[in-house]
Amino acid sequence: MPPGSAKSTYTSKEFIPWFLGHCPGSCILASSYSKDLINSFGRAGRNIVEQNSNILGYELEKDTRASDEWETTNGGRYFCAGTGAGIAGHRFDFGLIDDPIGTEEQANSKTHREKLGQWYLNDFTPRAKPDAVIFIIANRRHEQDLCGQLLNKTEDFPNGLAGDSDEWDVISIPFRAEFDNDPLGRQKGETLWPEYFNEAFIRAVDGKPAKTRAGLYQQRPCPETGNFFDSSTFEGYRANELPPLNELKIYITSDHAISKKEEANKSCFGVWGVDSKDNLWLLPEIFWRRADASEQVEAMIKLAKKYSPICWYAEKVHITQAIGPFLSKRKRETKVYFNVKEITSKKDKRSRASSIEGRMSMHKVFFPKFASWWDDAEYELLTFDGGKDDDFVDMCGLIGKALNSLSSGEEAEVDDTPKDINVNQTPCLNFAWLKQQARNQRLKEEVEVLYN
Repeated sequence: MPPGSAKSTYTSKEFIPWFLGHCPGSCILASSYSKDLINSFGRAGRNIVEQNSNILGYELEKDTRASDEWETTNGGRYFCAGTGAGIAGHRFDFGLIDDPIGTEEQANSKTHREKLGQWYLNDFTPRAKPDAVIFIIANRRHEQDLCGQLLNKTEDFPNGLAGDSDEWDVISIPFRAEFDNDPLGRQKGETLWPEYFNEAFIRAVDGKPAKTRAGLYQQRPCPETGNFFDSSTFEGYRANELPPLNELKIYITSDHAISKKEEANKSCFGVWGVDSKDNLWLLPEIFWRRADASEQVEAMIKLAKKYSPICWYAEKVHITQAIGPFLSKRKRETKVYFNVKEITSKKDKRSRASSIEGRMSMHKVFFPKFASWWDDAEYELLTFDGGKDDDFVDMCGLIGKALNSLSSGEEAEVDDTPKDINVNQTPCLNFAWLKQQARNQRLKEEVEVLYN
């Protein structure tokens, strides 16, 4: 969760007395980047026990009442220390780490991150009793902070640091809701705790650097330089710097995913303008969401009517085998006609993205960094191709490939008429081919049910 959202109040202070009351005889080991900070949490928990013993059903032992170490009359014990400190001899049933990294300097220090990971692996986890529970509360400051090391599989730790990364339950509550299944039931775009985080605070968060917003506030940190794209090549423009549309050659590219399921990929359509100096401008208006075939077709009609593109480029298969029939039907009904060219893309993600990366490296691509979707786009660019999403990157890759084809004189395959799927054509009768044919037939049937 973001800074200041009461994580420590609920967990490191008020949860401790509750847990010791429900699990008598348990030992708690708590830690944080600052010994003084975790001491203050221990003091708060101790004071709650002292002030509410008649409700909790137990009291503090008279001879152990220090803020960093105290015991209870029902056999409970609390001990706390700073991360990196010696904790040998202090076993736990419940291990709590609250903010393992406290500063940006620590987060950006590879030495500090590795040292913290080794402390967790060699000092903290060996103190766990059988069936112990470990709870980490944090905001994300770096893609390889302690949470990142635990969840991300690496060459040194193929199952995540010190255990199977799949065994962790992750509760991520960003400052702004991003998904339909938000843990708090918020609508996409709603901010956290509006009674406390007021408009002035929201403006302050929005004014912070994109990397800070992505990590500290949205809980999905991204690197300064990705494995493929470099943030120094992300040229931005302000709204008043976009050339007039009548001075641009307009193209639209689209990456399609025909599903609205939460785990499905998003569809992404982008409008591009090419100026007289061969600079490429991505316009602020994009379509980027999970959508079924009907929504995508309506979005295509709307964008084509508004911008009258010279050509619309999409990856081969998506148009022909999924939404082609209804797209042609809606063109005739709306009298909005535009040329759709399907591009055969290489399977390798990096190969598909190389054309746009080359233009970006020459500082010939300009993005509207003022747009509400830019943080998500930047995150996807910087985590490509190790992240789970690449809709935006694929959409960008199509314009690079299309423009390269135009400049080299190559002809892209034109496919503006629906084609029937012939399941009798079997170029390679194997399991992969059968799965693809079944998927193609299912998509075709879905379109026919929806629109016939």
